[in-house]
Amino acid sequence: AEPLRENALWLLGLSHEGLGRAEDALSAYRRYTQDYGPGAARRATPRILAQVQQRTTELESELEGGGSAWERFQRVERAKSARR
Repeated sequence: AEPLRENALWLLGLSHEGLGRAEDALSAYRRYTQDYGPGAARRATPRILAQVQQRTTELESELEGGGSAWERFQRVERAKSARR
């Protein structure tokens, strides 16, 4: 049952991201890290742990920086077009 729980938390975060719920996704990833991260009682699958850490970093950056990398790229491109 443990591997299923680990996968469920990871997929919950991805599902929230897919639905545009960044804060809920971040909450799921933080729960995963709490339960499976360094020093946790449960052992993480290295691949999933690395992906959760990457998604957590990117989401925190998006929420602090006012948008995703794609949204920032689009703003830069619009600004370039406006100068032409």
